[in-house]
Amino acid sequence: MKGFGELYKSKKVSNKKNTLELQVLIKKAIKFHAEGKISEAAKLYEFFIKKGFLEPSLLSNYSAILKDQGKLKEAEEIARKSISIKFENSDAHNNLGTILMDQGKFDVAKESFLKAISFKSDNFLAHYNLGNLLSKTGELIEAEKIIKKTIDIRPDFTPAHKILEFIKEKFLETKTNSFYNKVITFNDAPSGSSNSSHPKKRKSKKKREDNAFSEIKIFSATKGKKEDTALFKSIEGKNYEDLFFFKENNSRSLHKIYNEIIEDCRDKNISTIVLMHDDVYINCEDFLKRVEESAKKFSIFGVAGAKSCKLGKPALWHLMSQKNEWRGEVAHGSMLDNFNSVFGPMNERVVMIDGVFIGINLDNLPRSCNFDENYPSKFHYYDLDFCLECNKQNLSIGVVNIPIIHESPGLKSQSESFLKGQDYFLKKWQKD
Repeated sequence: MKGFGELYKSKKVSNKKNTLELQVLIKKAIKFHAEGKISEAAKLYEFFIKKGFLEPSLLSNYSAILKDQGKLKEAEEIARKSISIKFENSDAHNNLGTILMDQGKFDVAKESFLKAISFKSDNFLAHYNLGNLLSKTGELIEAEKIIKKTIDIRPDFTPAHKILEFIKEKFLETKTNSFYNKVITFNDAPSGSSNSSHPKKRKSKKKREDNAFSEIKIFSATKGKKEDTALFKSIEGKNYEDLFFFKENNSRSLHKIYNEIIEDCRDKNISTIVLMHDDVYINCEDFLKRVEESAKKFSIFGVAGAKSCKLGKPALWHLMSQKNEWRGEVAHGSMLDNFNSVFGPMNERVVMIDGVFIGINLDNLPRSCNFDENYPSKFHYYDLDFCLECNKQNLSIGVVNIPIIHESPGLKSQSESFLKGQDYFLKKWQKD
């Protein structure tokens, strides 16, 4: 493994005996790490740090373990400490770049990979990671050049050949996308959530005395038991726990479930609903107040989205829009270890929002506006399609400030179901 075994002489290790004992422990830590005995290696790395033995390559190795454990903030801190001790360390800069990339900090990750290459021009891993990053940000021409350089340095490096094939597929997609030339922007919806085109007469209803937010309901579908979900754990014991409802052991289409929820809530005269993923922690004490205020501003609201939609593959909201049109902020990770993905300003109009959180003011939602149950994908495109339908019918959609932590980093691979849903989505809205 890169960086293993290079002994850095710490001033805190003074006598010969201690140095020899330390060398034995270092060799043991390296051996554990190389053999995949991660917990044993991590304990030794932690021991070195506590004793003040801050050898750069060992710090870098430990940060790589923390990264793999999803402890990205700690990993970044340790990686930066390694670099501060020995700045011209190519492998350490490369390691930091991978940690930053996992946090979605693409700009600074790119800088780290470039530094790694500047200190060691034949660092094939730094070249590979830079090419991978550029492919993710859509800079395909530069990505192809960098990956070809990776292969020149290390011809037998299989991941580089795979990413090169991926880039070639992306080029083909770009040509295909010339067919999907439609750009969807705001319809002339009012700036607030009120919609005079679809007024709804509300029945007078006395609010429950024990909860001022009784006309708000939150729903989540989960494939298992609610007790196992991050969402339930984040609201358990709170005074508004009874406003959350879980569809347990679910395998049905979200398009159908969400339509059923909307109809049921209409019948019960509920004014505002929120449809949430089950792997979400609510990260604010005034959650219901924020939902109530958001429903006054917008008919449909979420925590991340984009101001326009240029149809194309892959049909994901952040890839069908320019970066300067992104809006919102979402934390990723766990309650104890998370990082913020800042997309852009909040409390602004958008065309589409991410399905992790969908708030709906039912007073403004016409019955003709619903989730399309004809989609071949059960768990994809319910959000984007619903948003474009709402925009088409002049409803205001907005991104608001409701802090949440999403356990999932997002879509990692495109399943057959996703691809079928994508084709249906693109054909439908290109014709519309």
